[in-house]
Amino acid sequence: MIIRDIFLYFAQFVHKDVLRDAFLMNNAPGWNELLQECLALPDTRVIPGITSFIIGPDEDSVRQRITAATGMYIFVDYGAATSYIDSMDVKTDKMHIGLTCAVPTPEDSDQPSQVLFQDETLSVLKAIRDAMRSDSYGDPSLEWLPMEASTVSPFMAKALAGSTGWMLEWNAKFIDTL
Repeated sequence: MIIRDIFLYFAQFVHKDVLRDAFLMNNAPGWNELLQECLALPDTRVIPGITSFIIGPDEDSVRQRITAATGMYIFVDYGAATSYIDSMDVKTDKMHIGLTCAVPTPEDSDQPSQVLFQDETLSVLKAIRDAMRSDSYGDPSLEWLPMEASTVSPFMAKALAGSTGWMLEWNAKFIDTL
């Protein structure tokens, strides 16, 4: 369920038309239900200008979707998970999660253009991170959001349509989830 929760959480920042575009084919149990949940999300958190929503660890699929992006996109990546049991016999799971906000840039972009792209994507990433921090206070179901340690780094990927932007990374914490 946690991957689905992550999907739904970040879907709230994207316009419904963009979300519809992410649903390409109905080939998994629960597909229609997930689509309906996305379409039922309130529009109060939608950030204008995000034209693509990409999620998952599959490098080929991500590359294909980013290459097809025509504007600003957010990309949610999740990876290695670890578990440990403390002295009170509580199992804690941690998973590395990354959120990237970037935009494909033309090969001939000059430095001032790169600065403007970086500034715009950082503003969007900051708005999402501010919402994440606000949501995480007092809601145990959202404990996986980064309240404390997180890293924000520039994202430059010539192989991904010359994308430029920013990436937020953190280790999400769950209690007995994995």
